[in-house]
Amino acid sequence: MKERPNLLKRLMEYADSDFYPFHMPGHKRQYKYEALSQFLNPFSIDITEINGFDNLHHPEGILKDSMEWAAGIYGSDKTFYLVNGSSCGILSAIGATVRNRGTILMSRNCHKSAFYGVFLNQLNANYIYPQFIPELGLQGGLLAEDVEEMLKTCSDIEAVLVVSPTYDGVVSDIKAIAQVVHKFGLPLIVDEAHGAHFSFGKNEGFPVSALDLGADIVIQSLHKTLPSLTQTALLHVKKGFVNMERLDRYIQMYQTSSPSYVMMASIENCIRYMDHNGTGKMKDFYSRISDARKRLGKMVNLRILSDQVIGYNGVFDIDISKVIISTRNTSWSGSQLDQVLREQYHLEMEMCGADYVTAITTLADTEEGIDRLCTALLEIDEIITIGYEVGNEVRDEVRDEVRDVVEDEVRDVVGNEVRDKVRDVVGNKVRDKVGNKVRDKVRDKVRDVVGNKVRDKVRDEDGNEVRDKVRNVVGNEVGNEIRSIDEDANVMNGADVIINTTLVSSEKVVSGTAEINGEDVVKSVGANGNREIDKIKERKNISDKISISDKITQESHVIKESRYRISEAMDAKKTRVLIKDAIGKVSAEFVYLYPPGIPIAVPGEVLTGGDVEIILEFKRLGLPVQGMEDETAEKIFVMDEM
Repeated sequence: MKERPNLLKRLMEYADSDFYPFHMPGHKRQYKYEALSQFLNPFSIDITEINGFDNLHHPEGILKDSMEWAAGIYGSDKTFYLVNGSSCGILSAIGATVRNRGTILMSRNCHKSAFYGVFLNQLNANYIYPQFIPELGLQGGLLAEDVEEMLKTCSDIEAVLVVSPTYDGVVSDIKAIAQVVHKFGLPLIVDEAHGAHFSFGKNEGFPVSALDLGADIVIQSLHKTLPSLTQTALLHVKKGFVNMERLDRYIQMYQTSSPSYVMMASIENCIRYMDHNGTGKMKDFYSRISDARKRLGKMVNLRILSDQVIGYNGVFDIDISKVIISTRNTSWSGSQLDQVLREQYHLEMEMCGADYVTAITTLADTEEGIDRLCTALLEIDEIITIGYEVGNEVRDEVRDEVRDVVEDEVRDVVGNEVRDKVRDVVGNKVRDKVGNKVRDKVRDKVRDVVGNKVRDKVRDEDGNEVRDKVRNVVGNEVGNEIRSIDEDANVMNGADVIINTTLVSSEKVVSGTAEINGEDVVKSVGANGNREIDKIKERKNISDKISISDKITQESHVIKESRYRISEAMDAKKTRVLIKDAIGKVSAEFVYLYPPGIPIAVPGEVLTGGDVEIILEFKRLGLPVQGMEDETAEKIFVMDEM
């Protein structure tokens, strides 16, 4: 009989484990942390709108005073407490600034909630596209000149919505963008969900909040980067370009009619702490994460997003609390690194992409937690190096073994029968002999090289050999590096390359009447075969992974053909087709990875070959492809165009 689900039990068991969170919420489950130590059992303070405790939808007492107090701290003209998350704020901001069936200019890397706002209000959406950081395959910032160009060419735009910082911590030049937008008399909305800590860390090295740089509406998720409960967020507004009454009306529509007093208390408690002790803690946090980044800077295979990207690709600043670890120039995928960190080190990341993982750090992180992250990544980086060394040594020995086998077989097969004999005799014997010898060499080399090097290089705090980590992590890495010359078809591919090279190299001689010198053929095999083995070993996994990353980069920056409004496409007559058969058709639903929730495909847009390739590759990597009604993500709804 299937066991009944028990979420509370599982959460309690997880809380008692040694898994450490490098993900939101920002309190990091540190309930003894000073900001949370006074927060009581939530059941004891969970009430409804009773006498003396005001009403969030019509604040006149303590909630009105609390939000006015918060506005004074942040420097806004009005601050709203949001208990439905930043998504509620984004939906409200869109509804308040753009008329129904109007036009909005928004960055194409907006969160899915922004696209939902476009759908609900039946808007036309024009897009500005972020730049890209090619060496890491990550999205860069937005350029003010791109915003200005779009506003010049589309006079019916009513508001501009941008994301800064991005999920990866990339900050755009909001001051310059605000100046451009205001020049056209329009409001600027900034989704600063991942930058709630900016307001309290701007003097300690963190970026400046958009609220201080001219934005008219700024939405922040307290729960993402500060010590507050999940779903808690803020919306700040400045007077001038925003209809305040209209904004208030939409916030009431999108907020729950039963706002949680536990959440509202968490919001106020968080702001109070940050306004007092928290600001000082941000200095210490900045120092700790800077030191951690220096440690991680010693990695030779994995790379982190650093401040060296500032000034390029639209990057105005970066948030160093977001630790982006790129696997781009290794044979590892982002999902592999994410899995190893979770299963072998009990570190849970915020998200992973095709070739990177994201770790969120906050001022609530412990020294022990940050040290565990650094130690794990440095160990894995060393293990990748060991894998390369093992792969190289095995490759060299296999190359010699292949050369000897080919030399023995080819020497006896000469003359006009070379073409057939080499293919039949050499091919079969190389497969048999090389296949077995490769397996023996791999087994012996892994035992000798990995055993010795891991014994010297990878030890835990107690000085004991990390047997489990070696077995899993090193085993996977060695497998990645030598897969092209070990097991299944890849061993045969190596032999086939050599055999085919022999035939190609001998073709001119075979077609003539001269006698073939077996040793000359072997020399040709050695020269060409070695290069081919090198290519297989060094480039197979890496080039495949980089090519999909580059495809993501290219496709995300290509201006999409949008034939219909999102609302028109989603409500139109539609047909479900296999994703691979959707090229050239108009999508009738969203497709995105969650997290972060940035759409790959948007209803009304024409699906390109690149879109389809990316979706299928994400599925192959086991990444969370969502948005489609088909929960298996095998098929997608497309419009039935007349």
